[in-house]
Amino acid sequence: MYLAGIAYLNAGDEAVAALPSFGWYKTVTEILGASFIGVPVENFRIDLEKIAASVGERTKIIWLCNPNNPTGTIFTHAELENFLQKIPDSILVVLDEAYIDFVEEENFPDSISLLKKHDNILVLRTFSKAEGLAGFRVGYAISNQEITAALNKVRIPLNVNAPAQFAALASLKDEDFKNRTLENAHQQKKLFYKAFGELGFSYVVSNTNFIFFDVGRESDSVVEAFLKEGILIRGGSEYGFPTMIRLTIGTPEENERVIEIFKKLFGGPNE
Repeated sequence: MYLAGIAYLNAGDEAVAALPSFGWYKTVTEILGASFIGVPVENFRIDLEKIAASVGERTKIIWLCNPNNPTGTIFTHAELENFLQKIPDSILVVLDEAYIDFVEEENFPDSISLLKKHDNILVLRTFSKAEGLAGFRVGYAISNQEITAALNKVRIPLNVNAPAQFAALASLKDEDFKNRTLENAHQQKKLFYKAFGELGFSYVVSNTNFIFFDVGRESDSVVEAFLKEGILIRGGSEYGFPTMIRLTIGTPEENERVIEIFKKLFGGPNE
């Protein structure tokens, strides 16, 4: 993402993204002296129509996180195709698909096929999520030769270290681990949905390994209560949703412990 910013953004330019979405888009944009334009989500979904309407003469990058972080929602292939028809080829459209492996909804965009139709798409993916290599900080970009050449011009040599490269290659051969990770996320989401229903929490159906949900009261105090139990969860205040929480799905044992604490804090079965 930083390389894309360096290659395409200058002081005085603009970049557009949804709000809330992955915070690094705003950070990269502003580090490089460009202006960040945030477009509020609609019912927790990225509104591509509103994003297209926010594009101006100074827009150089559009950041699109699909599935979106922190809401866990997606936009479809048809929606993306319609959107791309409205965007000038001079604007780089970055499709951040970090959580693609967890998607359960149908009609998720086939971004690779769209690369053959549009010259302004940069697809980003990572080994941090389904492959479990977050600490190695290794990901990859897929695009045409012109865009990848622009990234290569600004990247430092050996920007991914040797241990990270070896780990990424090893993960490609370890389908069992990946499949277990995905199955755990799919099954454990159901456990949380059931518990949230019992506790009266509303939640956003997720296509990722986390859930964005509403506890019905200011969530910072809930985050603090979990910290006292040695568990880190993320409050929604930074996203503009002060009563919501973003919770990453853990192992069955970890998840049971989290649900137990929620029931203790809010009341419910087995209080």
